[in-house]
Amino acid sequence: MVQSARMRFRQGHTPWSRFRIGAFLQRPLFSTLLAASLLALPAAGQAAAAETAPFTDVAAGYWGADAIRWAAAQHIVDGYGDGTFKPDQPVGQKEFIAMLIRAYNPVDFALNDDSADWAQPYMDYAYRLNWGASIVTRPSTPEPGSIFNVPYTRMYVARLITNASGRNYNGEGSIRYLLDSGLSNGKTANTAEGYGGSDTLTRAEAVTFIRTLKQKLDVLYEAPQQTEPYKPETVRLAPAQNWKLAVRPKSDNSLLSYSVIRLDQPSQGYVTTSQTAYAVSGAAESAFGSGLAIRIDKKVAGYGFTKISTVDAPFKDGKFNATLPLSSGSGLYRISIDSPAVFHHSANTIRVAMFYVNVIQ
Repeated sequence: MVQSARMRFRQGHTPWSRFRIGAFLQRPLFSTLLAASLLALPAAGQAAAAETAPFTDVAAGYWGADAIRWAAAQHIVDGYGDGTFKPDQPVGQKEFIAMLIRAYNPVDFALNDDSADWAQPYMDYAYRLNWGASIVTRPSTPEPGSIFNVPYTRMYVARLITNASGRNYNGEGSIRYLLDSGLSNGKTANTAEGYGGSDTLTRAEAVTFIRTLKQKLDVLYEAPQQTEPYKPETVRLAPAQNWKLAVRPKSDNSLLSYSVIRLDQPSQGYVTTSQTAYAVSGAAESAFGSGLAIRIDKKVAGYGFTKISTVDAPFKDGKFNATLPLSSGSGLYRISIDSPAVFHHSANTIRVAMFYVNVIQ
């Protein structure tokens, strides 16, 4: 039932369930489906071969040869058993999302040996980071099994990369962001029309997109809850600087109960401080349980956001406050406020607010 609750939270593409932290487990994924999708990790001893040996259908002068060899060496993709890569074959959305997550190898991602679908852990992680707007599902049943492995169009790729960059724009805005930020030069021209948003993405284009993103973005970010208009002047802002304060509103689902809060501090989604502690305060408009749990994660380049500590914020006369220790030195901290929750009589926790604190010393 708890699993069902997590699935239902995805209907609004909002990752409010508490993150389940686990070490990233690299392992070969030997299954018929995964072999067909060409995303199996190289087995032990194959990494060096993947790095040095070209695929038989990728000539040295092929436009995407360098990106393909890079992706193979990084264990992001593998070729067919006959030594080919099929660079011009369309890539499915599950494959592309798995490629992206593998490229970053975040510390809070874990494979699940019990999953019937090899792609399920990757799709779960994508939803946890609120990338749902870039995922194609059956409209009437947004459960994990209903996720299409359709050939991924360039517009959806633009939305996914924009989401992973800590932003949430519509299709056109995402394309403009990719062009303005240098994440893409377009397909035929450096314009929205020349980008070719309705065209499918090939395997060679997929690894090229991901390699370019890796050169410009050091970790994967959560996307804001709400879609916002694209503003070119925000291109130079770091993902956290572009973050709007996210506070979960009251649910219209009578089967879901949690604390509805308002925040007095902070009043915005990105704050800077030179102190090693930050005070959080607010009030519970509708209290559920005895208080809140505030999780502190810190950004570690090359690894993602890793947990530092958790601080309790009990309710007193309908209010709460807590002092958060930011004692791990200068850097970007992600602060998540969780509430106890019950869905269909099953206990859970859900996110009710999130913001960033940048410590500059």
